[in-house]
Parts: sequence; structure tokens; C-alpha cells
Amino acid sequence: MSKSEPIAIELIDYQAQCAKLEATVARMTRINEALMDRIERNMDMQGNSFSLFQAANALEAKVRERTSALKDAMHQLERTNMELVKSNEAAQAASRAKSEFLATMSHEVRTPMNGVLGMTEILLGTSLDGKQRKAAETIHRSAVSLLHVLNDILDFSKIEAGHLSLEETAFNLRKETHQSLVALQTQAANKKLELIIDYPDLMPTAVIGDPGRYSQILINLVGNAIKFTRRGSVTVRMRLEHAEAAHYHYRCEIQDTGIGIKPDVMSKLFNSFTQADSSTTRQFGGTGLGLAIVRRLCEMMGGTCGVNSEYGYGACFWFTLKLKHNTDFTNDTTINVAISPTAERSLTHVLIVEDNPLNQEVAMAMLENMKCDCVVMDNGHKALQLLKQSHHFDVVLMDCQMPTMDGYEATSLFREYEAAQGNKHLPIIALTANAMQGDRERCLQAGMDDFLSKPFRITELHEKLTKWCPRYGYAQITQHQLKKEMR
Repeated sequence: MSKSEPIAIELIDYQAQCAKLEATVARMTRINEALMDRIERNMDMQGNSFSLFQAANALEAKVRERTSALKDAMHQLERTNMELVKSNEAAQAASRAKSEFLATMSHEVRTPMNGVLGMTEILLGTSLDGKQRKAAETIHRSAVSLLHVLNDILDFSKIEAGHLSLEETAFNLRKETHQSLVALQTQAANKKLELIIDYPDLMPTAVIGDPGRYSQILINLVGNAIKFTRRGSVTVRMRLEHAEAAHYHYRCEIQDTGIGIKPDVMSKLFNSFTQADSSTTRQFGGTGLGLAIVRRLCEMMGGTCGVNSEYGYGACFWFTLKLKHNTDFTNDTTINVAISPTAERSLTHVLIVEDNPLNQEVAMAMLENMKCDCVVMDNGHKALQLLKQSHHFDVVLMDCQMPTMDGYEATSLFREYEAAQGNKHLPIIALTANAMQGDRERCLQAGMDDFLSKPFRITELHEKLTKWCPRYGYAQITQHQLKKEMR
């Protein structure tokens, strides 16, 4: 329940009480009028109704007294209502201030993080000696950890405010599962752990839901399992619990051979800011928000989550999901699908619209490494003029917040020009450091085709170009080949 709901309930009670008081006054007034009418009739008939007259006067005095008390009560309720209205307005103002702060914090932190992560990835792709590579890898791991903390805080804040929403996108559950675990394979290998994926070949894979949030749940739980396992293995086991006319119900179990969980803390693990014990954060890091976010995401996706564990003998975290059937596509069991950074392809022309010099440098370095031809503009007005004059671009990477003319306005104006000229649709991918509710929707409403949140990884940029730019090309390679090429 949001902060504004109890206030709304109080207002409804006030209106009900006022109506009840008014009804009481009206009823007593009718009784008094009926009694006076009876007195008048009796006086006409007998000429002696002193006792009734006294009773009528007493009742009238009582009505006046009760009416006065009721008016005082109504005035008090009105004052209380005014105070509740003011409290409600203050709460809404605080909520708006919080949302604005989170949006600002997200933008201000993600912008430099884009530079740190992007340039470190590019640096790791160059020739480095052992000492240099170790230092660069340490920087990269630290930046990724910081980004995870930032994402947890933002997600938790959005959940608290009721602003977290899910997408409805067609995706392949099998591929999403395997691709989500690619990034964790190196982490497991570094600890000499075996990462096992148990996914039945005949299980349905064509579904509709939010692949990003599914991946977030999986990476969070598997990442935790790897973090708390010193030796042995981590097994990810997917199963179809049952199928309905329009939905599949899945269950995923993540079994590890790690340290296990004490019985007295298992029931608290999915609460906010809770970890197994006070030494967990010092030893393994983390915000204590990951499992709380997982629980809420599972509930939003029609499922639940939990854990079974014997302390000292590992743990089994599990979650369930309800996903819609995707009847437009057949179930595909191909899993080793990834995008090759070095695959041969025709030259792709990319327009980068970005005002931040560091982000310009990061995007250019990534795209040049991907064999793309780049042109940079630092505001939407310049980009709009260039796009009207030149038609050789294959895709546009459009920053949202820029001086002179922002990305939303530039895109909207360009779409109008494009439609008026009858030109072929040019894909525009939003680049934004904002990650709050409504940001993606605002980009799509402006006419952008997709959304890439900063800081973005080079593999994410590959995926967007492959999706929206046919000239860029597509390659199927094994996960081992992808990791080897990305080194």
C-alpha cells in the first residue's frame, strides 16, 4: 500500500460520517415536526395538552443541543480533513522529490560509469602485459560491482514507490537462460566451479514476458550461488510445472555446493537489507536487496520463490514464473547463439548524437572496434539538420538529454520529416543514463525504436545493431568463441 492510500481512506470515512450526521439531524427534525403537529391536533380536540407541549419543548431543546454538537463534530472533521489533505499533498511532494532525486542520481552516476566500463572493456581488448591486464580487470570488476549496487538501489526504490513495471515481449526462454549465464561462466571458472545447465530439450521455449527481468532473477540467484560456493558446482535446473490454455508455469532451481544457510535466517533472506549474518557483507559484499528484489519480480511475474538448505551442505534457491504462450513462433532448441565482434560484415554507418565528450569517445571506440563508420553530433538540432541532408546512415544512437535540442524533440521532428518525404524508416536507438519508470515509454512515444541504458556493454551494443541494422550482419558462434574474441 502506498503512502497516499491511508489518507484516501480517511477522506472517504469523513464523507460517510458527515452524511450520517446530516441524516440524524434530519430524522430528529422530522420527529420534532411530527410531535408539534400532534400537539396542535390535540389542542384543537381537547384544548389541554400542556404535558405534550412540555415534551415537545424538551425534545426541541434536545434537537438543538444535538444539532450543535453535530455541527461541532462536523467542523472538527472538516479541520481533520484539511490536515489530511495537506499531509497528502506533502507526501505526494516528497514522492515527487524522491523520484526526481533518483532520476538525477541515476543520470549523474551512470554517465561517468559508462565511461569507466566502456573504456575498460576497450582497454581489455588491446595488447596488455600481465600486470596491466590484471589492473584493468580489477577496475572492470569494481565498476561492475558498483553498477550492481546502483541497480539494486534504483530497483528497490521503484518497487517501494510502485513504479516498477514489466514488459510484454516475445522471447526464447532457452536462449535467454543460456545467454544470461554466459557472463557468469568466467566468474565460475575463476573459482574452478562447474556451472551446469539442465534444460530439457522438449520443454517449450517460445514465450511472452519480460526477458530482462527474467534474466535479472536468474543472474542474481546464480551469481549468489557462485559467490557463496568455494568448491564443487552450481546447477541451474529448469522444468515445466504445468501448462494452461494461455500460460506456461516454469520452475527453476539453482543448486550449489556452498556454505549453506542457517535455519534461523532462511525465513528472513528475502526481506530487504537482510543477509545470512553480519559478516556476509564484509566477506562477500552486497546490499542485502538482491533477494528482496527477486521475490518482488517473481510475484509480479505470477510466481514465487524460496530456498531449501542444510547448513554446511549447500543451498537450493528456486523460483516459479507464469509466462504467456507465444503462438507466433515455434520452439527453437538452438542455444549457442551469440554475436561475433569480429565477424566480416559490410561497413555500417552510424550517427552518434551525444553531448558528453567522454560518452562520445566510448561510443566511437566501441563502434570502431566493431568495424563501423561513425559521425558524431553534440545536440539534436545539428543531428536533425544532418539527417535531412544525408541519407547514408544505417542507424542513429540518440542521447536523450542534450542542450539546444534534446533527443526526444529531435526524433519527433525527424519522424515528421521522414513521413512527409516518404523516406525509408531509419532506426533510432535511445542512449540514456536515466533508468526510471516511463523513460523507455517516453523514448518509444517520441519515435525511437529501442532503448539502451548507460552504462552499456559492448555486447549489448552488438545486440541492438544486429536487431535494427541488417547491414551489420549476424553470426552464430559458440559461447567459448565469444568469450575468446571478447578478451
